[in-house]
Amino acid sequence: MEVKTRKNLSAGHPLEAVNRRKQKQIINASKLYLQKYPLGTLYPRFDVIAVLYISEPPEIEWIPGAFGDA
Repeated sequence: MEVKTRKNLSAGHPLEAVNRRKQKQIINASKLYLQKYPLGTLYPRFDVIAVLYISEPPEIEWIPGAFGDA
């Protein structure tokens, strides 16, 4: 799971921070982890949560399986 939070949009929407490069980093780190700690027949799912904290309550967007078939 990747969580990105922003208090304003000057750096862009939080989801924009999880680009292809960031996805590859997360996937590669997961592969290394799974080599050391195998899950057997289970497969990881990559979710992304974006928190936009401009007002109360914060806007939260959850994208389950955000990377598709990683």
